[in-house]
Amino acid sequence: MVAGCLRGTGLFEGQKFCKPTKSNPKGFFEDREVNLLNESILKQVPGLRGMRRGRRWLAIVPNGHKFSISEPVNRKINKLTGREAFCYKDPRFCYTLPCWLPKLPSVHLVCVFRHPDTTVRSMLRECKQATYLRGFRINRPKAIRIWECMYLHVLKHQLSGGNWLFLHYDQMLFSDGTERLEEFLGLGLDSEFPDTSLRRTSASKSSVNKNALSLYARLCSLSGYSD
Repeated sequence: MVAGCLRGTGLFEGQKFCKPTKSNPKGFFEDREVNLLNESILKQVPGLRGMRRGRRWLAIVPNGHKFSISEPVNRKINKLTGREAFCYKDPRFCYTLPCWLPKLPSVHLVCVFRHPDTTVRSMLRECKQATYLRGFRINRPKAIRIWECMYLHVLKHQLSGGNWLFLHYDQMLFSDGTERLEEFLGLGLDSEFPDTSLRRTSASKSSVNKNALSLYARLCSLSGYSD
């Protein structure tokens, strides 16, 4: 949704987007080259080498894992970050961002999140419907661990510095979020892109463990969002 709001701003978002799906009918606004590059970076994590390509956005990366990148990967990152103005979106950045940041001294980092229960339901639905995820073994406890792991990495990156903006999904459905994002980026957004009819899942706080709820509360505090 946030990446969709940035279409028409002049930012380069990629050349070959992942196709829209039933669960995401407006599209993902993710460039396949960026996805596959991050997939190759994640492949080096012990336990993920055998994970089929395209599925590593569902990985659980140990906290403290140190990434290294090969020269071919380094050249590809240099090429992708060599543009004057761009916007790349990929959930894998939750893990691989340290490999990109040395190339991005003045980058603006936008972290979008939802309630963990909402995200987990969406993940489970995608895993059930998407052809490329057919046969992938996942259940609700594992999906919650994935959510926790990804955002714990994000908060670690945020503490290391950088120019960050945290936004709750619901904030983007109203003027509060779009206005904050416009001010943060210094760009005029497509405020008509967010579609409240696509907010199809309501969160159940009682179905999420205390650790996930505590992490969610930290993210809400950073975004200024209150349930």
